[in-house]
Amino acid sequence: MKNVLGLFLIALVGNSCIDIIDLTIEDKEEFLVVDGNFNANGGPHLLKLYYATGLRVNAQRPVSDAEINIFEGGTQVGTYTQITPGNYQLVTGELIGIVGQSYHIEIKLANGATYYSIADNIPEKVKGDSVFFDFQYQEETINESIIRKPFVQVFIATPLPDNTTPYWLKWEVNRMYSFPENIWSTFPPPPKICYIPLETNQQELNLFDGGEVAATYLPKWEVAQRLLPLSDMEFRGRHYYLVNQQSITEGAYNYWDKVNLVANQTGSIFDAPPAAIPGNIYNLNDPEEVVLGYFELANTDSLRGFFTESDFTNFYKIPNNVCADLANPFARNVRFCCACQLIENANLNRPEWW
Repeated sequence: MKNVLGLFLIALVGNSCIDIIDLTIEDKEEFLVVDGNFNANGGPHLLKLYYATGLRVNAQRPVSDAEINIFEGGTQVGTYTQITPGNYQLVTGELIGIVGQSYHIEIKLANGATYYSIADNIPEKVKGDSVFFDFQYQEETINESIIRKPFVQVFIATPLPDNTTPYWLKWEVNRMYSFPENIWSTFPPPPKICYIPLETNQQELNLFDGGEVAATYLPKWEVAQRLLPLSDMEFRGRHYYLVNQQSITEGAYNYWDKVNLVANQTGSIFDAPPAAIPGNIYNLNDPEEVVLGYFELANTDSLRGFFTESDFTNFYKIPNNVCADLANPFARNVRFCCACQLIENANLNRPEWW
């Protein structure tokens, strides 16, 4: 029996050539998955190595004790060390990718199998200008009634290279908010401020092919949107959106574009194995082996922007005030107001850029 992730993926190459990719895989067949990147912005450079099956449900088997080296122009310049089973980190000093220089990795498994990534060059960085926000209502029909839900849109503004130079962009978005304690007592101790990172659920990757436009500036490009919550847990302090604007290679763009197409059929870009699409890794002794994942070369510009509840109060009023009644032991989430470290993933380490 076969698990069909989409019978065929049609990838357009240029204007006249069509490649058909069969995404049918055997349920019990295992595939090596390589998920890592190297960039021109310093570490940490991480790499994940595991086996996955066509079942795509909790089917990851970490690959331990692999020997992984990175090469610059054919010369070994760094080595990865295993930090947990299947997870590796480049530890050779402050190794930073050089724009225009070629890099690839070599992976030797404990069973003797050897794998290489296809060598490619670090691209030029495309520096962005700013991150900004807009607040809107989203209408949804439920039982013939129209429900208006508030949401925030996140945009970037960025210059673009002139269109004589090929370039490709990918945006990754993360969130972080601060939560100041509000201790209710006669002689309260100094309140703490916690910082809580949040994952942004992405159903597809945000990609941009510079060859498709003639513009030299993007004044308003949406990188994320999210419904506003019914609690002010996230809005007692600043709520940051952290946008990584990545310049990537043409090969990486084509790979992630195919992942997006498959995610539209299977539900998420984070399904395992990742989109069941062969990447840029091959078995030196068995070129026919299908290896999944991608070793990506990138050059990243990090942009940040924040908003607080006061920025959307005139648009939408959050009905619940978490710390409004600290004397009420039944108040929702009131325990966080006196001990913010109880919030999941909270820590007291203020980021340098905050």
